[in-house]
Amino acid sequence: MYNPGGTDYSGLSAGTGDIQQDPLFVDRPADDYHLQYTSPCANTGNNSYVQSGWVDMDGEDRIQNGIVDIGADELVVTRIPGDANDDKKVNLQDLSILATYYGQSNLPGDTWLLGDFNGDKAVGLQDLSILAANYGYGM
Repeated sequence: MYNPGGTDYSGLSAGTGDIQQDPLFVDRPADDYHLQYTSPCANTGNNSYVQSGWVDMDGEDRIQNGIVDIGADELVVTRIPGDANDDKKVNLQDLSILATYYGQSNLPGDTWLLGDFNGDKAVGLQDLSILAANYGYGM
């Protein structure tokens, strides 16, 4: 449970595994509860609570990348974070793509926006941080 206000659970006690960080959903106001790549919920759950065959809200296997995620969604990474051109490397070409799209946002109905590594439908500082953190991967 995400509780940014501290310990006020309205008659409930904090539970094991509760977090106080923003879970970083893609778009909470639009009811898109998929996790962004940088979510603190990714790979931080407890596998002992997951039974064989369980799936997430999208029907994907409940455990991805070895450790279950907290919440109803399993973050499935199909691209290397920071790899804008999908060449399995994070390098200067990806930085150039990010620079080209920096400051742009997706319009409703658009698909993947090059350089949007955190899934928030805009290319900005968080995306640059993701690229920087993964720079050199695959080279």
